[in-house]
Amino acid sequence: MMEIQGKDNERNPREGDCGSYGRYIGLGLALGLAIGSGTENLGLWLPLGLLFGWMLGRWKKRKRTGNPDDSGGQGG
Repeated sequence: MMEIQGKDNERNPREGDCGSYGRYIGLGLALGLAIGSGTENLGLWLPLGLLFGWMLGRWKKRKRTGNPDDSGGQGG
């Protein structure tokens, strides 16, 4: 198979951060699905699993970069 060379095929280093969140979001959703199925309350546990996965990914990113003030919001 032929590889296509060009800018569209290259990954932006800043886009790699989103991929690391995806791993933890997927883990959170899987846990939310498992807990929600066990408790018969998927409506509660799927969004909570999504939230917990995002929070874990964010925490891991902050720990890796060593920047405690990586809020991403506006300062004030």
